Amino acid sequence: MGQLAMSARMAQAWSLEAAVVTFLIVFGVVYIAPNILSGVKVRSGTAAAMVALTFAALNVLLGWLIILGVGLVLETVSMFTFGLGDVLYVVFGAFVNMILLWIIDTLMDGFDIDGWGSTFLLGVLIQAAHWLVVALLFLMLGWSL
Repeated sequence: MGQLAMSARMAQAWSLEAAVVTFLIVFGVVYIAPNILSGVKVRSGTAAAMVALTFAALNVLLGWLIILGVGLVLETVSMFTFGLGDVLYVVFGAFVNMILLWIIDTLMDGFDIDGWGSTFLLGVLIQAAHWLVVALLFLMLGWSL
């Protein structure tokens, strides 16, 4: 299934429950990130919750534009490269997360990321956790990816 079709399917499933799940994913990853990545510092659980809330708000405000632009590009790439767009979807999702995390890092006290490498790796962790949870939810609900 192409990325646009999958994004449309995910948009149909979007609800308050999905927003809560996304918040919990980002909160969990940001909260444990200092134990995994030496370049990430989170002062407290409250700071991690604020990062997750800000991430969710930025995702809502900018997410539709990013999904539209990236979805069109990756769908085209996927058609001409026999699926390479699916791999790029994960990498580009991590890149988008990196930009959002950089914005949050500049706006918030109590959350620090040292360098682009740590920012990208945190973006990859968020993307991987999100992909895993969404895939599990799709399987539990009997939907097909």
